[in-house]
Amino acid sequence: MATVEQLLAEMASNPAGVRFTDACKVATHFFGKARIRGSHHVWSMNWAGDPRVNLQEGKGNLAKAYQVKQLLAAVEKEQQRLDVEAKKTEAAPLEPKPKAASAKGPKKIKKPSRKR
Repeated sequence: MATVEQLLAEMASNPAGVRFTDACKVATHFFGKARIRGSHHVWSMNWAGDPRVNLQEGKGNLAKAYQVKQLLAAVEKEQQRLDVEAKKTEAAPLEPKPKAASAKGPKKIKKPSRKR
């Protein structure tokens, strides 16, 4: 069974010769479960704009080449987004959080009572 990295390399070298199930495996790995409407398998992305990838099975159990190219572009964009997030977490040092002030406010000092 091919790994996702191997499938990506195969998809990049020959988009017209990718099996539909392999393309679905890659899309599911990066974008989660697909929404299926008839022959359309649709994955939602994590960014603004037109955040969808659509795959359809073509002739001979192959994915359509132009949709494979769109999937590769979306995977590349997702990998860049994840790299940026990883760099942000590496660059931000962990600092201890300051203690929260009491919701009641400052403590009141009791005055000594005067007895007569």
